[in-house]
Amino acid sequence: MTRKVMIVEDESLIAIDLKFMLEDNGYEVVAQANNGETAIELAFLHKPQLILMDIKMPKLDGLKASKIIEQQLGIPVLFISAYSEKELLLYMKQDNILGYVMKPFSEKKCVACA
Repeated sequence: MTRKVMIVEDESLIAIDLKFMLEDNGYEVVAQANNGETAIELAFLHKPQLILMDIKMPKLDGLKASKIIEQQLGIPVLFISAYSEKELLLYMKQDNILGYVMKPFSEKKCVACA
């Protein structure tokens, strides 16, 4: 069974690398977004099983977007970010948040989260 994933990352090179890593490990990347507003729209359209989401993004940050997606669709989120501020770690205790992968990341770290 293919696992459907959506990537939400505003840095295009990171998004491309992540897409290739996921596809090489059996995931189907059904959508990509570069901001929180687009992420919400694409989550409704594609209904992925998991969302990998950056935290700091334009228009609507990942924290706010993940809250809306969780309330409306119940899709779990794995955050990817270079930030590890205490407030963000407290937010990770939300029911739909699976965890947190720090940038820069490697394929070993991403596969370990699967």
